[in-house]
Amino acid sequence: RRPAVEGEAVSLGRQFFRLADNTAVTLNHGSELRYSSAPDARVREVTLKGEAYFDVAHDPERPFIIHANGITVKVLGTTFNVKAYTDQAEVRVTVARGLVDVSKPGNFQTSLHRDQELTVDVASGHVARQSVDAAEAIGWNRDFIILDRVDLVTAAAILGKRFGRTITVEGSDIGTCHIAAVFVEDDNVTLTRVLDAITQSLPDTQYELLPGGDVVLHAKACR
Repeated sequence: RRPAVEGEAVSLGRQFFRLADNTAVTLNHGSELRYSSAPDARVREVTLKGEAYFDVAHDPERPFIIHANGITVKVLGTTFNVKAYTDQAEVRVTVARGLVDVSKPGNFQTSLHRDQELTVDVASGHVARQSVDAAEAIGWNRDFIILDRVDLVTAAAILGKRFGRTITVEGSDIGTCHIAAVFVEDDNVTLTRVLDAITQSLPDTQYELLPGGDVVLHAKACR
C-alpha cells in the first residue's frame, strides 16, 4: 500500500534530479517515482515503479524509505540501486555504498552492505543474496554524464575521464564558475556537444581543440 504523500510529485522516464532533501535520483527507462515536493516533509518516503539509482542525503532523524513492488527499502544515507518493474517477477537491490535495510512485511527483513545484492521473488518472497561488483551491476547509469553543480576543474576531470581526453582549464578565479547539466549518451552525446553547452551557459568561457583531441577551456571569473 502506497503511503500518503505531502505535496506529491511524479517523475517519469530516464532522467536525473534531486529531491527536496537533496537526495540525488537517476531514473531508468520506463520508470516512475512518486515523492513529496515539500522541503519540510516529516518523512522521506517514496514509491518506485521501475529502476532508480539513489544517492540519499544523510539525515539520522528522518530515514529514507522506498516502497517498490511490495518490498520496503530503508536507509539513513547511502548509495544504492533498486530494480522493481511491476511486470517482472523479481525485485533487485544493489548497494554501492553504506548500509541498506530491505524487508517485506510478514516475510523477511535483512541488511545489505557495499557490493551486496539481494534478489526477491515477489510472488513467493524467496530471497537470494550475492556479492557483486556494484559498479558493474549498476552499469546502466554510466550512460549518464552528470555535472551536478560542479566547478569547471571538476567538470573537466569528469569529461576527460569519460571521453579519454586531457582537458585543462585556464583563467582567473575559475572556482567561481559552476555547471549544472545532465547528458545521456544514448542521445548521441559527443564531447564537443557537451563543451558547446558549457560555453553557452557560461558566456565568458571558450574552448580550444588541440591537435590530438585534447582540450583547453579558457574561462573568466563568473558572477
